Amino acid sequence: TEAEHVALVALLPEAEIRNFFGLRLSRFPDSFRSEVSAYFNLPFDYILKRALHMGAVSEEVAEENRSNRQPIRATALRRPTSRRAA
Repeated sequence: TEAEHVALVALLPEAEIRNFFGLRLSRFPDSFRSEVSAYFNLPFDYILKRALHMGAVSEEVAEENRSNRQPIRATALRRPTSRRAA
């Protein structure tokens, strides 16, 4: 949808997306998906959609990588806790 496209453009700058998808990859290993997802703090499928809108990946590659995949979410880092009083 148009609203989704506008939101993705705002959240995912083209230059940063091109840094990740500039090599025209056809497969995205879990480690890549996880790293990109953590960098943008968004599920990989949204990032893949933005790359598709920009032409950084083909429709075929995007569809292939969307099907039968568990979404990889960025994991929030926990703050270290100390048992000692500050």
